[in-house]
Amino acid sequence: MAKIEKDCPLPPHTKRDYNECYAKVVLESLYPEQFNGLVLADKPDLQSPSNNIGIEVTVAEKKETLEAENLYSQLPYTDFSEKQRKIERIRQCGAKYEDGMLFTSERNSFDLVNKAVEGKIKKLQDAEYLQLGEYHLFVISSVYADDSMLQDELEFLQSIRAGDSWKKIYISVPNALYCFTFARATYEKVFIDSITQVQHGTQARQMVEEGEKDDKT
Repeated sequence: MAKIEKDCPLPPHTKRDYNECYAKVVLESLYPEQFNGLVLADKPDLQSPSNNIGIEVTVAEKKETLEAENLYSQLPYTDFSEKQRKIERIRQCGAKYEDGMLFTSERNSFDLVNKAVEGKIKKLQDAEYLQLGEYHLFVISSVYADDSMLQDELEFLQSIRAGDSWKKIYISVPNALYCFTFARATYEKVFIDSITQVQHGTQARQMVEEGEKDDKT
């Protein structure tokens, strides 16, 4: 059972996975008619029994980027000398801390997303997933994509026949959600303002905290 400190970053191992909780919050918020009451489960991570849909959740970022993001989240809670050590480690991870913001090097390419998608295609084929009508994939990334990049990504996903496994792929990025729908061969870019995205993160954290409380009873 993980100990969660108020207003501090979440510990690495919790009963409920933060990323899965975040995906649940985002999908229920943006698509309430389709995703109302998603259930946290396993194989796949989120399940909608009423709609016979399962959603797998994954993160498409390098280990070093994840470490930099974790260090960045800790900065407000550390003293000056410790903060400087964390900022230096952020630099060693290949990221940059400037004017209170974190900048990573993975914002202009879908390479890590595509590697994650291909891995999840294989996992869906090999693992024993609950039999459902259709499966979707939710990917957390830092990619910033314009329409040209999104069209190229759609064509790439079609070329590897991603739609044979995943009817839809959602890519969650800062201030947006990219949604690829293979039955219609289309994509959409849903903008999410910063305040709403912070609220999504807060709600996901509350779900993780509630999971730890439930574990005590």
